[in-house]
Amino acid sequence: MKEELKESLKKLNEAVNNTQHDVNAIADFSLIKPTRLNTNNMEIYKGLIENIKRMTKEKNQLENRISFDDLISDNVAVPLELVLLQSKLSITEEMALYLDNIGLNLQKFVVDRGNFMYPLYYNDGIFYYRFMYDYNILLEIIACASKSKADYERNDINDFFAKQFIHMMLQLVEVHDLFNSKEYNRYLSLIDTPFKFWAFKDNLETFTSDSTSDQFVELFAYVYTRSEYGFDELDWDELDWLLNEVTERSNFHSNYVLNHIDADKDGYIKIYRGEGLKSTDIENARSWTWDKSVALKFANRFSQGSGTLHTAKVHVNDLLLCIGGNEKEVLVTYDVIELIDSKSV
Repeated sequence: MKEELKESLKKLNEAVNNTQHDVNAIADFSLIKPTRLNTNNMEIYKGLIENIKRMTKEKNQLENRISFDDLISDNVAVPLELVLLQSKLSITEEMALYLDNIGLNLQKFVVDRGNFMYPLYYNDGIFYYRFMYDYNILLEIIACASKSKADYERNDINDFFAKQFIHMMLQLVEVHDLFNSKEYNRYLSLIDTPFKFWAFKDNLETFTSDSTSDQFVELFAYVYTRSEYGFDELDWDELDWLLNEVTERSNFHSNYVLNHIDADKDGYIKIYRGEGLKSTDIENARSWTWDKSVALKFANRFSQGSGTLHTAKVHVNDLLLCIGGNEKEVLVTYDVIELIDSKSV
């Protein structure tokens, strides 16, 4: 990211913060207009705009025969471009030029039609961001930002929406800088929780090529322990061989658990899993703990007294990974455990 963009974003953020939440205040977006234009990208955007116009025209000619709503469900995430087409909206060439100048790609905006709280997000494969407003407000912001200061009124966009857009741009710059400098732990710490698995999966090849086995597992454990959902995003076939490469001296090796719990004479330990209403079913779950109290906490967290406590035993050599931490967590597949008991708690 260009240094002038970083500096102008800081100035813009300071200006908005100084408005003290005046609902009529607006940021001077002209601050974040780099002077050099990307001619190649501008030609692409021109073609994109023309294509949207053409598709809109064709849609209007066919709308008596087919409803666009029949093609796009209300419960799926769709590219913003399709939503603009559906609603007969588009962006101007001036708006497209502004997006290009600040490093945003219209094609990376997605509308989640089934998410009331966060109906819009941005995903470029490295940076992921959720907006608490819809695409209509986004278009207003872009339209306003693409104009000179003299061209818009101070009450076009209020402080709340301006601040979120600026925050998004500040994060985009920082996230890309951390990723490019290979500071992957810090990079993933800035990715919003619902997108951590996306970021991990989308950049798996980069992480594995730039990290030792232990470094990669540490990165995986960080994402895994900070995620509440999205585990189905993981392709375990891609991960298992890497997790098995953990060295014996590593805190993630299965032998680490023996420092905290005694195995029986045959090498088996007792493990527990608390299953609530929102938990993954036991056959597909991999997270267990050697601490019964931790399992009970997870069983009752969202279940209002209808949780289940599973007790099993497993050979220490069959543990896939020992994450440890406050939750004393181990990863293991269902096929290698011996289930002892399952009871309501």
